[in-house]
Amino acid sequence: MNPPAGADPRPGDDPRRLAARLAALRTLIGAGVILAPGPTLRSWGYPRKERGSGTVRALLQLLGGRDAVLGLATLAARHEPRAFRRMVTVAAAFDAGDAAIGLGLLVLRGETRVPALAWTAVAAPFSVIGWRIQRALRD
Repeated sequence: MNPPAGADPRPGDDPRRLAARLAALRTLIGAGVILAPGPTLRSWGYPRKERGSGTVRALLQLLGGRDAVLGLATLAARHEPRAFRRMVTVAAAFDAGDAAIGLGLLVLRGETRVPALAWTAVAAPFSVIGWRIQRALRD
């Protein structure tokens, strides 16, 4: 039996559910970065000198904290449609900014190409997915 016209044939793709899953993933990634900045820096291709820098680690942990808070705030707002949509928008905007900065570093600073590529490879898809979910939540 076919679903009625206009019905979503995959109920798991409900935009609210996808947004909550993305927020949960963001929270986990943020917590992981806070707890283990060294392995994150290593996996993103940062040179050994920068991986050992307390300043670089602290800045990365700050960004991990930002992502953990964005994820938790989005999850906390999931029962209030307007607030939920607003948090999805805010998170997508942060991701777009991260992707733009990553692309800028990729183009302008040769010594940061590998980390900038890794940063952009994470931020750009999160941004695109976030904006698509935000648009679907408006409908």
